Amino acid sequence: MLIRDDAERGIVIGVNSLHHPNRQRFTIAHECGHLLLHKGKRSFVDRSFRIDRRDEVSSQATDAEEIEANRFAAELLMPHQMIKEDLMARRPDIEDEDELRELADKYGVSLQAMMLRIRTVVENAWF
Repeated sequence: MLIRDDAERGIVIGVNSLHHPNRQRFTIAHECGHLLLHKGKRSFVDRSFRIDRRDEVSSQATDAEEIEANRFAAELLMPHQMIKEDLMARRPDIEDEDELRELADKYGVSLQAMMLRIRTVVENAWF
């Protein structure tokens, strides 16, 4: 979750400590995307502050702001130029989970995140 406190001018990003460190890194990068790209949603609890929280909508990747925040996180953690260079140098077999896991470990992301990123780079012909 991301909390932007207008009164204190503070920013807090909360992550689930039970999640894998790679998931925590992606969550932090995702919330940084919200911080930089979106104004946030208003809530009222003792005082006014904005909050973005991961929920059922965010996990479905159908909300435009969530998609943007995920793209931001992917670019921050797996810059397309670096992925492109790795793909050109390694020429990994995209069906070989061990090779993909090696790349995922290099960038500190999950195998699923790396697979999605490679697909995005290849599909968009960013070569």
